[in-house]
Amino acid sequence: MRSSQRQAQHQAVVAFGCSDSSALTVARAALPQGSLVRAVRRVEEVLRQAAAGAGIMGEAALVALFQQGSAAIKRDVVFAASLYL
Repeated sequence: MRSSQRQAQHQAVVAFGCSDSSALTVARAALPQGSLVRAVRRVEEVLRQAAAGAGIMGEAALVALFQQGSAAIKRDVVFAASLYL
């Protein structure tokens, strides 16, 4: 993936995390929808793992912060069990 594509993907994931709808995020980004869905899912997974690691270290404030970030992006059709609803 080229640098410009990574930057566009990063900006799209940040926009989605800031409560933009998935349709609006996909429309703005010049990337395939599947790539964005995969990126958002990966970010959510990293946030869950970071929260677990912070919990092991006893950092309650970090756990809450990571869980808040995870909850902010775990919504919309991106996390639907099936896209054929």
